[in-house]
This record gives sequence, C-alpha cells and structure tokens, in this order.
Amino acid sequence: MHRRSFLAASVAAVAASRVVEAQQSRKINRVAVLTRAGAGSGQADASGHAWQAWRDELKTLGHVEGDNLLVLRYEANEDVGHIRQVVREILGLKPDVVFTPAQNIADAFRSEATTIPIVVIVSDPVGSGFADSLRRPGRNITGFSIDAGPETVAKRFALLKEVAPAISCIAWLAPRALVESRFGAAFRDAARAVGLAYVGAPVGSPANEQAYRSAFVQLLRDRADALAVTASIENLVHRRLIVEFAAGAKLPALYWLREYVEAGGLLAYTIDVVDIFRGAAGYIARILDGANPAELPFQQPAKFELVVNLGTARQLGLSVPESILARADKVIE
Repeated sequence: MHRRSFLAASVAAVAASRVVEAQQSRKINRVAVLTRAGAGSGQADASGHAWQAWRDELKTLGHVEGDNLLVLRYEANEDVGHIRQVVREILGLKPDVVFTPAQNIADAFRSEATTIPIVVIVSDPVGSGFADSLRRPGRNITGFSIDAGPETVAKRFALLKEVAPAISCIAWLAPRALVESRFGAAFRDAARAVGLAYVGAPVGSPANEQAYRSAFVQLLRDRADALAVTASIENLVHRRLIVEFAAGAKLPALYWLREYVEAGGLLAYTIDVVDIFRGAAGYIARILDGANPAELPFQQPAKFELVVNLGTARQLGLSVPESILARADKVIE
C-alpha cells in the first residue's frame, strides 16, 4: 500500500516537473507597440474599442498576453528625433513583431528596420514606400491602409456637396508627406469629378498645434470654403482643434472618422477602426505563426458608415437633405 502511494507520488512529481519544464522552455513571443504620446491609444482610443478588439483577436488566435505573449508598449512624442530614438530602442530589443497605427512612426520604422516584421496602419502604402504593391508588399512591412481608393474619396466629396451645395473649393488637411504624395493628385482628381477646386493644406512636422494653425491660415488664404480631414493619427490627436477651427471659420467639413462628428464636426463617411485593428492583430498572429509579411497583402477598408451632426448643420446654416438622412447610419441631433 505504501509502495503504491510512493509510486503514485513519484509519477505525479515527474509529471509536474515536466509541466514546469515545458512552461519554462515554451517561447514567449514579444510584440512591440509604438503609439503617439498624448494620444491615448491613438486611433484605437478614439473608437473606444479598437485596442480591446486587438487584444481579443490575438487571444482568439492563441496569443495571450501574460501567458505566451509579451506586449512591449512604448510612446513617442511628435518630435522626429524622439520618434527615431524610441524606434531604435525598440529595434535593439529584437521583438518578434512591431505594430504601429501612426504614419510618421511607421516611416521611422521603415527607414530603420529591414528584417524585423512590422505591421502598420497607414495611408497610401505603395506611394508612401511601404510596399511594392498592395497585393504583394515584398518587404518586411505589411498591414492596413486607411484609404479605399480614389473612388471612395470622390464619394465622400459628393456627399459633402449634397449637404453644402454652395461650396466651390475643398482643402485636404493632412501631414505634409501625405499631401505631397500621389494621394494629392488623387484628391485633386476626385474634387474635379464633383465640380470642386482643390487645395492641399499640409501640416508641417512636428505636427503640433502651431503647425495646424499655420495650415488653417494657409487654406483660408487659398480661399478654401470646405474641408476634408483624413484619418491620420496626427489629425486625430488634434481633432478638437480641427473641429473648433471649422466651426469658427464656418467651413463645412467632411471627416474620415465618426469621432470628429461626435466632437461637433458636420459629416463623416467613416472607416471601421475596430475592424482594422482586429485585422492588424490577425496579421500579427499570422506572422508569429510563421507567415512572411512580404507575402501578406496590404488590406483596404471594407466597412463604412455615414454619420451626420444636425446641430452643426444648423449652426452652418445648412439643411441636410432627406436623401442623406435616409442613408445615415447615425444622426446626431
């Protein structure tokens, strides 16, 4: 009897020892995340749910923070030198994957890293130098574009013109690198397609409040009477400043994210940020499981919603047509 107990205890001890050894030998994957300081979670913070969706998707796919996954979280301010400093610090740790939802941070990683897999959320991946093509990036970087092509831009401009038919010239507010990329020409063509003149309103670097105020002054000098605000992280960080400017200047404005309209903006034809962050987590999981980022296509937004702020329309002296209200996914009174 005592011998049986001894044998059982011995077997249990050996089994427990093997479990501990397995846990100790199991690889803990490391994912480094770099966002803008002062932005909370950046685009994710604005949606309220995107980071949670990001974590949940990783967990669903078998990568659990605190178990087999270590997430290294970093922030960088808007200074280019500080961004590069933090980027180099992260790369020195040799994480398994890097993730950032900020275009200027993604630019820094692109110029510094050639082997570590990087998942990004950016505008114009090909034109900005992140990929050889959307279908086959061909490099160590892949991810999601916040743009769905020129046709969607033209659709947005047409929606704004339905709400504000008197507008004649639209300004695109975005970081300088975007305004001066091939997207500038695409925006000009989209504006022309709906009978609008176009001016770029580039925001200089660092993209701080002063840089935005300078862009505001310039677009008014250029006689813009409408505003288009894309989903760059820089714009999002300054969304209240942008909305206040549009209201003060009496400019009908169209936004790429619903958070601007909830803050008092007029109109948004918005991408689904939660869906994009969930997809980014899926790409991270695939890379951790052995996928090659060079072979993972850059994805474009597939889900959109129309959000209208009737209170802001009234303040601008605009009457929102029933055709717009009938299509709206959300109407803010």
